[in-house]
Amino acid sequence: MRSRSQNSPVPQGDCGETMRIDVDTDRCCSSGLCVMTAPDVFDQSEDDGTVLLLDAAPPTEFHADVRLAAQACPGCAITVHE
Repeated sequence: MRSRSQNSPVPQGDCGETMRIDVDTDRCCSSGLCVMTAPDVFDQSEDDGTVLLLDAAPPTEFHADVRLAAQACPGCAITVHE
């Protein structure tokens, strides 16, 4: 693991964690669990209720909620890459 030099400030909340999210609307069954679990990251289409991804690379503060949403998704429509 690389360490930062003393001259490089560490931004607040930066733990070096990165997350990228993919959604598969064909697998989505429109349950809305993702929206209830992580409303800052997911929404639902007004047309058909399928998942809408609001932030494909959310801040660290939302990572735990995104993981829960992916685990709870009955259609397995959410993939989390860390």
